[in-house]
Amino acid sequence: MSLLQKLGFDEEFDATLAETRRKLMVRIVLSGAILAFSAPVVGLKAAAIWAGVIGLGEAWLWAATSDAALERNRVRARAERLLASLLISTGWLIMAMFYWSSNQETERLMAVALLGGVILYLQKACEKTPIHLMACMTVPAVTLVALPFTYLHAGLVQFLALESGMVLLLGFGLMSAFEGYRASRRLKAATAELVGQREAAQAASRAKTEFLANMSHEIRTPLNCVVGVIDVLSRTPLDPAQQDMVRLVRESGVTLERLLSDVLDLARVESGRVEIQQRPFHLGAAVRASADLLAMKAEDKGIDLKVRIAPEAGIEVDGDEVRLKQILGNLLSNAVKFTEAGEVEFSVDPVTDDRGLTGFRFAVRDSGVGFEPADKERLFGRFEQADGSITRRFGGSGLGLSISRQLAELMGGALDCEGEPGVGATFTVVLPLAPTATPTAQAPEPVVSNQSPADRHLKVLLADDHPVNRKVVELILDGAGVELTSVEHGLEALEAFKASAFDLVLMDMQMPVMDGLSAVRAIRAHEAQADSRTPIIMLTANALPEHEAAAAAAGADGHLAKPIPSATLLAAIRERTAPAAPASAAA
Repeated sequence: MSLLQKLGFDEEFDATLAETRRKLMVRIVLSGAILAFSAPVVGLKAAAIWAGVIGLGEAWLWAATSDAALERNRVRARAERLLASLLISTGWLIMAMFYWSSNQETERLMAVALLGGVILYLQKACEKTPIHLMACMTVPAVTLVALPFTYLHAGLVQFLALESGMVLLLGFGLMSAFEGYRASRRLKAATAELVGQREAAQAASRAKTEFLANMSHEIRTPLNCVVGVIDVLSRTPLDPAQQDMVRLVRESGVTLERLLSDVLDLARVESGRVEIQQRPFHLGAAVRASADLLAMKAEDKGIDLKVRIAPEAGIEVDGDEVRLKQILGNLLSNAVKFTEAGEVEFSVDPVTDDRGLTGFRFAVRDSGVGFEPADKERLFGRFEQADGSITRRFGGSGLGLSISRQLAELMGGALDCEGEPGVGATFTVVLPLAPTATPTAQAPEPVVSNQSPADRHLKVLLADDHPVNRKVVELILDGAGVELTSVEHGLEALEAFKASAFDLVLMDMQMPVMDGLSAVRAIRAHEAQADSRTPIIMLTANALPEHEAAAAAAGADGHLAKPIPSATLLAAIRERTAPAAPASAAA
């Protein structure tokens, strides 16, 4: 630690010190007025000496508080600022002494006023540490106390009166400096405590998110086995009772996977790690896609799902399509789940004002169980539903509405509801979705072959350190016309890829020896020399958006989060390996 730091010059250059530079013009005007008033009294020579000292101090102070000085060495800048302030105060002390030496009562009163001003100026500029205070206040304080001794010849009474006034003035200045010092310390202590609490809260939030992500990874691995094996089992001959058991296991797997996703979404929203994307998308198509996902489930329950989309919604808007679908999916899923009979109506209408179109209102009305108005806010709490009986009767985690409201708010909108027990409920979300300034051209649909993997002989390389996951993929691809090569980590995958040609690579992300991302980058580097590119799909339990982004950055062509249904995996393989149809077919 340097000497300057030991003397207390390592503190932040705060707003109080910066005021010295911002108020330079005020001090120049004040100094000029005093100089003009003082020149006839003290003489031009004394006034010139005073002006030179003050000018030198102000110039030094300006340089010491410049951005360049602070960036170069903040500790040295603080020390120079203190020395410049002392030089300025010395100039004022010189002027005060000139006034005092005139032996005129009015001039001596002016000297006392100048000394008081010096003390107030220095205690304001140097209140940060006791060392600064002593360095700044010693000379003016001694001068203030010593001046009354020149009045001893006038009598003891006048001397004591003047000395008492000087001491009182000095005392007020010192008390003000001491209180400023204590207030500064209390403020810094409170600020440090708040910073520490904020950092602790952020660390706890990060730890919670990482814990949930790790737990999600560990749960998704065995869940992938359950979902994959059940899918394979469902394709074998089964009697009706066995089919019911398979269906129950599959539905339980889907429920568990959705719960994992909801918990991760909640953690990400609370930690502020959810990013709302502003990209153009067709609003009508997104709304219809959300409704289509629930159409079959509503039909199975005998519920009439009515969809009404205003013509104004048939446009491209700027917003986050994924998050919009997540919100609408939650609202529609709840409406279908809590409705035993009747209908669910889904409507989309424009929201306008004097400026024109400002957004859209999405309303989901059902004829289900409804809720008490007093329970309205509880519905948007975490792990909350209208009451415990509904939780037992219909199931669910009670996270969907909480996540949906927070996502709507992050998108600049709002989610509200109203309902009546036994009559139904209506959930309404309003989002400020503005029309896209320059609509994007509709890209032509890629024309691919309708061949399934079984119609072609594919060579597929699978890298996964978990033997259960490798077995699940083998069962799914069994009979699909795939020659599968399985390895346990990324280095083995790289060596196998260099030794043989493959039509597709399925890569896990977390593996020993060499992780999946490193293996993908190494494969892409190897391909760059051979001027070729093999499709790579990540099959991983790392399901967060940053994991998907990291995979794309490494060079992967796709990302499938476990658990992976067999139909999803086969469709992804077909999409990535199917050759493009001839141009004539496209015509």
